[in-house]
Amino acid sequence: PEGVPKPSVGLVQDRDDPPYWTKYRRYLEVNHIPYRLYDIHRSDWRRGAADLDVVLWRPMSVPSELEECRRKVGLLENVLGVTCYPSLTEALVYEDKLLQYELLDELGFPVVPTFVSYSQSEALAFARSCTYPAVWKIACGASSLGVELVRDWRAAERRIRRAFSLAGRRTIWPYEAQKDYVYLQRFQPNAGYDLRVIVIGDTTLGYHRAVPPGDFRASGMGTTYHRAIPQGAMLLARRVRDALGVTALGLDMLADPEERRF
Repeated sequence: PEGVPKPSVGLVQDRDDPPYWTKYRRYLEVNHIPYRLYDIHRSDWRRGAADLDVVLWRPMSVPSELEECRRKVGLLENVLGVTCYPSLTEALVYEDKLLQYELLDELGFPVVPTFVSYSQSEALAFARSCTYPAVWKIACGASSLGVELVRDWRAAERRIRRAFSLAGRRTIWPYEAQKDYVYLQRFQPNAGYDLRVIVIGDTTLGYHRAVPPGDFRASGMGTTYHRAIPQGAMLLARRVRDALGVTALGLDMLADPEERRF
């Protein structure tokens, strides 16, 4: 409304293809919110934020930019007093499978049983007692990148020893190895699809992804189709969003045909 002060927004031009920042720009312009393009990657990024109330930045799903985002958003929020989207809490959870599992499990949400350890001796012992096949994941990787099926304890042990070696284990990221941690997840039979459920404000939406023949993954396989999202899945997604206290949430779910739950 007229007479209500509006925040000054710094809009970061993300590097994705297609970009997200153009959608944010359209929203700001339609709602007559003052903004300017803000280059957060420059050396003088702190001085550049001096006149801003809000920084709007959609970081790329890659370790290098996520690391930069978490470091700078923490300083913007906690020292410079600038509101950020994503917030530091959101940026920490985003694309970090280890933290996501630990957090959701601690909050009591239904998660696939997962072993996360930073101890080589514990990981090697677990590999001998684990049920196979099991799913091996790295901390950061979207669209099923960095997700592998481990068929026996020997294969698991080889991966563990490489991860705890001096150089670590090679990943999809040429500049970042998997170093000194293990993420092994129980192979979960499913109903032939998974769900992506999205919660933004009071709106809940989503889509299905089919598992291609001969594969165990659905995310990133290009098998999206639209069908009504079950009410139970939408309610669960809203509970997770509320518990995490985030602005928006994209949640992946499996339908468990035995326990009849997501």
